Amino acid sequence: MQEIGKYSDSKFFDRDVQEVSKDLLGRVLEHLVDGVWLSVRIIETEAYYGQGEEDRASHASLGFTEKRKALFMEPGTIYMYYSRGGDSLNFTCSGNSGNAVLVKSGYPLKTSNQSQNETMLQKMRQLNPLPNAKNGIRSIDRLCNGQTLLCKSIGLKVKDWDCQNLSSELFRLDISKENSEPPTEIIQTTRLGIPKGRDENLPYRFIHSEYVTKCTKNPLTMRKPPAVLNKISTDSWKTQRAGNDIKTSIKKEKIDFNESSSQENIMVQSEIQKEESEIQKKESETNAVQVIPEKKNTFFCKTCKITYGSRAELRRHKNSKRHVDKGVTY
Repeated sequence: MQEIGKYSDSKFFDRDVQEVSKDLLGRVLEHLVDGVWLSVRIIETEAYYGQGEEDRASHASLGFTEKRKALFMEPGTIYMYYSRGGDSLNFTCSGNSGNAVLVKSGYPLKTSNQSQNETMLQKMRQLNPLPNAKNGIRSIDRLCNGQTLLCKSIGLKVKDWDCQNLSSELFRLDISKENSEPPTEIIQTTRLGIPKGRDENLPYRFIHSEYVTKCTKNPLTMRKPPAVLNKISTDSWKTQRAGNDIKTSIKKEKIDFNESSSQENIMVQSEIQKEESEIQKKESETNAVQVIPEKKNTFFCKTCKITYGSRAELRRHKNSKRHVDKGVTY
């Protein structure tokens, strides 16, 4: 995860659109409306590639127009358009070729200040009431679970923000570590609402796994499973911290292992020396035993100066012509 400062600038967006789409998950969007900061955590994004890329679902693939000119401006430029009667929020990425990330859905940010939370939710529900309901109140899970619902709940409009840049005084993206909640796992799947034949199966939709039940459509429970569904482990600060703890533990284990290994080596060497000593002792005893029978079982012809291993061999020798030639007869 890339950390630039508390609030993002163009450098944050000047990267590959898929990388930015993943990195936005868990970040906080804040919009000031009537003196109240309306804050949502980004939980779902979609990546779109511009000209020169194989992505026929992107607006940039249709070419430049005045309505789409924000797509071809510097990274971090806000691109807003109308979708299904509502406003949609995008940020341009990596150069001015039309690459952009769509903020698909979010979740209202909860803080330790309960009064502030209630004020913010009240304002969001005022901006985005639930039609045909008795009290007109949306549940917190349904305030921002869609690109137009999100924009409506935090008061973003095409006429106000299209072709503009983020502003720390009015509309900002908080990427600070203390307020971010990066996912330990990202769900990657196909984008929603793409017409058939316009690269509808490209896996450019990314969802914060901890908020998958609160996104636009949960891909894990859809009746018709998406063409692509992957789970990606991330290098979030949580896993990095856990990794550091693991490394420390491994280092300690290595030290303990080395120390124990040294002690074991000494013990092993001692055992080896002991065994070698016993072997040498046994060999010497065996050799001594072997020498004694040799003396007992050796039969020597004093006349011919020849030694035989048995009495029978010695008798055959004495009856032989060789022994008789020596002048000895029995």
